[in-house]
Amino acid sequence: MDNEHFPHVNADQELYWRDLYFFNYHINHDKMAWFQKTFDLAAVHRYDDHFTFYDADHWQVTTTETGSSSATEAVASSIPCGVLVVTNDDADNDSDELHLPCGWAFQRGHPLMFEVRIKLSDVIESDFYVGFADAVLFGGAATEGFYFTKLDGSASLLFAVLTAGVETTHDTGYAMDDLVWVRLCAHYDGAGNIRAFVIADDGTVLYAGVITDGFTVGQTLLFGFGLRNGEAASKALFIDYVKVAQKLYVG
Repeated sequence: MDNEHFPHVNADQELYWRDLYFFNYHINHDKMAWFQKTFDLAAVHRYDDHFTFYDADHWQVTTTETGSSSATEAVASSIPCGVLVVTNDDADNDSDELHLPCGWAFQRGHPLMFEVRIKLSDVIESDFYVGFADAVLFGGAATEGFYFTKLDGSASLLFAVLTAGVETTHDTGYAMDDLVWVRLCAHYDGAGNIRAFVIADDGTVLYAGVITDGFTVGQTLLFGFGLRNGEAASKALFIDYVKVAQKLYVG
């Protein structure tokens, strides 16, 4: 946020939502006082995990293995500040998927977002996804959701919306590289728009898109991510952090 002109009285509240939960600006005392008067923090449901440790009780794991049955989910001791490494075993098309057990309301009037920082060990020879769906995407039968995904054999990062089992993908124009960190965020504004962002570690915005159709609200979705091998060799997905938040919905 711009300190000199804070607060931006006429700005869309969505911008503040994105600033505070996506771009991670520091909130000083005056900003926080204004924010508490403008938003009811108790009315926000959120989950943050920086993977200082991995708590298996926080995540439900779906693993598909035909190889050596050696998939693991563990914090990397060699990487500072907490990074979860999801490692598949060594058979083609084997997958490992994690999702939070609680549901998130994809409902009109209730903004919903996620943000992650991730990288892949082998971009071309793997599939992955991260985002919201009503079931796991590799080992389940998801029919609704919105998420980032990348297909085996390609480096192109896609943003997808899924409704009634029909997936519509949007090319972000970003080609992923092996072991290069990238931040991904998607935000449903509670009205009729889903905004997706791809941001490099240096803060460069690599993609900013708005999706206005191809999705149906009124669903309960799960947040999660997954990795699937594109060949008979072990692959890894690195997750530095995840953040999920929405305006509280009580059904």
